[in-house]
Amino acid sequence: MTVLDITSLASSIYGEPVTTATAKTWINEALQMLGSQLYNMAETQIDVTDASLTYILPSDFIQVDQVLTERGVPYRHWEAWGKNIKFAHRDRYTVRYYRTAAQVSADTDQPDCHILFHPAFAYYIIYREESKYMPGDAEANYWYNEFLARIGQAVSQIQKRPRRILTGRWA
Repeated sequence: MTVLDITSLASSIYGEPVTTATAKTWINEALQMLGSQLYNMAETQIDVTDASLTYILPSDFIQVDQVLTERGVPYRHWEAWGKNIKFAHRDRYTVRYYRTAAQVSADTDQPDCHILFHPAFAYYIIYREESKYMPGDAEANYWYNEFLARIGQAVSQIQKRPRRILTGRWA
């Protein structure tokens, strides 16, 4: 769904017109708020030449998902804090991490997340429209809870999809 589609959905549910400029602001706010729940993944390669050094992670980093050695074996001897990571051994590592979502700027942009999350943004837009005038209002809270419920449904549907799981061999 594009920003126009989400805005149209929000307007039809809300029963009042919502501008795309306002919708973009609220969509970007929701994308930032949801963070790692959106399952946006990225990878970076780090060559560790000295185990005593701290390495800086990319600017879009949120949280480490997995670290693999050069041979693709899961590696667990690392420590991350803020946007820094430190390894116990020298090697070349692939760091899989959750990344921040790109912001929407045009009416034809799609939110940078799985398509199952897109309809939920309409409810966040309605929540923000309602809370503009009466923050903490019961009506606004209803729309926020509806937004969270839609996000929860999308997360559970994504988690039910088949995925590859790496396991070790039995000796």
